[in-house]
Amino acid sequence: MKKSLLFAALLMGAMSVNAQTEYCSFNAEGTGISGDAANIPAGTLVGQSENVKMTLEYDDSYKTVQVSFGGYDKITVNGQQFDIVGGFTGSTNPSGQFLSADASTPVTSGCVVGFDVAKDGYLVVIGKMSSNKEYYAWEGNADSASPMAYTFAMDWTAGAQADHPTLSYTLPATELGYIDFSATDIDKYINGTKVYWPEQIVCGPESAVKKNGVGVIVIPVFAEAGHYMVHAAGSKISTCGAIFTTDPVKSVSLQGTGEDGSALNQVLIGDASGISNAVVETKTNENAPIYNLAGQRVSKNAKGLLIQNGHKYIK
Repeated sequence: MKKSLLFAALLMGAMSVNAQTEYCSFNAEGTGISGDAANIPAGTLVGQSENVKMTLEYDDSYKTVQVSFGGYDKITVNGQQFDIVGGFTGSTNPSGQFLSADASTPVTSGCVVGFDVAKDGYLVVIGKMSSNKEYYAWEGNADSASPMAYTFAMDWTAGAQADHPTLSYTLPATELGYIDFSATDIDKYINGTKVYWPEQIVCGPESAVKKNGVGVIVIPVFAEAGHYMVHAAGSKISTCGAIFTTDPVKSVSLQGTGEDGSALNQVLIGDASGISNAVVETKTNENAPIYNLAGQRVSKNAKGLLIQNGHKYIK
């Protein structure tokens, strides 16, 4: 699907002067979703902001849930703080998804959240995540959709290993934001036709810690594409909505109050001040596309001030 040069331009990493950030939060009013599970039809609008509409992708039985976890009740994205409001979840595990370098198949049923976007930018989908469940993002709908690469990050302090206080990674991406099945390290992320558990991607395929925590899924979105789907597999995603921003997501952190009354602050992506890079792999991909300062893709022989893997360099 044709897209603008947004993805290339935003990789430059400079915060724009006229940045826009908004919270498309869950709003149960008029949806029929309450504390008791009830059948809610596909297409039901469950949240809306200026540039984003959040809907239920498929018929299912939905109910309200608490998304805040472990004392965290606020989230800060690129320096702007928002409350983690109450969320919702479904009752049916999604099914139909199938990953393949030749022809992936999107999810066709179950608890799936849809997002319609009216402007290019990024979605930071907030939820109660599990370290031992698969997560997927798609551009399009059940008739035609492409699997999106995403950045996943969650707090799992209660069961963390010393080397990994949070779970954080980015799936290999093509220049348009899709999963790059040709990446040399793709087997680290994709297990046959599905995504590995987050803890298996970070700690190795034998990991079985199995913890819950507040987390985010970050994807680039394009008004030209319009529709996106996000869901778990082997479980039902629990979400309170998404932060939409026109800037690259440089930092995400959680705030709250501990059981002893102490202030909590957990960095998921970047750092709390919002000055480090995010939504790119931590290691350099030598085959990643190269751009000039105009956002135009150039060859490896190009000279001057260039951008690759989200970093500027002079050649």
